[in-house]
Amino acid sequence: MYPVLALDTACQGAVAVLWLNETDVHTCSDTGRQHSKSMIPLLRNLLHMHGLQWQDIKMLVLSHGPGSFTGVRVGSALFSGINTVLDVPMLPISSLLVTALQSGIDDQPVHVIENAYAGEAFYAQFQHGKVLYPPACLSWSTLSTMAIGCYLSHDQEAERQLIAATHLPLQRSRETALVTAVHLQLQDVDVLGLERDVQPLYLQISQAERGMVRG
Repeated sequence: MYPVLALDTACQGAVAVLWLNETDVHTCSDTGRQHSKSMIPLLRNLLHMHGLQWQDIKMLVLSHGPGSFTGVRVGSALFSGINTVLDVPMLPISSLLVTALQSGIDDQPVHVIENAYAGEAFYAQFQHGKVLYPPACLSWSTLSTMAIGCYLSHDQEAERQLIAATHLPLQRSRETALVTAVHLQLQDVDVLGLERDVQPLYLQISQAERGMVRG
């Protein structure tokens, strides 16, 4: 199954993780917003640092959303394009799960809320990799009626919208959380049964589509 290459572009910047084997793990990141310009060099450098070529990769893992529309779209398109040549299994992972694992909390449920703009937010609930409430796009008014005592987010909008809830600090790096997410997901997945393509998880229509609906 190894080497395995994982990519997360759902938040600001890009994070990549390379597994040479089950315990030999290497990470790198780019905190800029120009995903399309930064991802190829980021991944190529990570491979070359460890003496690998693209054709050595045996599995791809993608944090496929929801999150930054541009980041999710470009990351998905990049890995789909790469895999037209590699033809290896692809494992999709929720970007909200990665955020949940940044909490450092393993023994209780974790709420994740990310600003989706247009009066909406991406929401999910997890406990140590298990889905308690699947990723959804909800209005802020709906979220305000839910029992959310504490939550994680990369954005400050939830603090303005959910005054009664507590914004928890992110205790783990995005790289560490992505490594943990992949380990947890691989425990419950049949690698040989995975698809060769992963669809981006947007959960809401684009601004262009909104304009078409209004028109």
